[in-house]
Amino acid sequence: QLACPLDLGCHSVENYWRGPIWVNMNYLMMAGTHHYATAHSTKMQEPLRTEVARFLLKFKANFIESVWREWHRTGFFWEQYNPQTGQGQRSHPFNGWTSLITLIVTEQFD
Repeated sequence: QLACPLDLGCHSVENYWRGPIWVNMNYLMMAGTHHYATAHSTKMQEPLRTEVARFLLKFKANFIESVWREWHRTGFFWEQYNPQTGQGQRSHPFNGWTSLITLIVTEQFD
């Protein structure tokens, strides 16, 4: 899970945009990482490309697991997820950008 570290001051009292895990932001990060980590990309050389690809696989697996765990626990997709616990928060059912999980699972990043 990616979240802004507490010591960087990214969290606000209202805590709506800063801190929670958003599916749309994570999708964009994965799409960018996928672009640079694919074998046909000339933007990154080995061995860095391999390391970035490993990071993407681990990040993607952790993210899918977090969303799945909450769906299994609650029966809902959520608007955002708690960065410490991974629990869904705010609106549910939320099938807006949380539906991007289907593109993440199938690696549709183009």
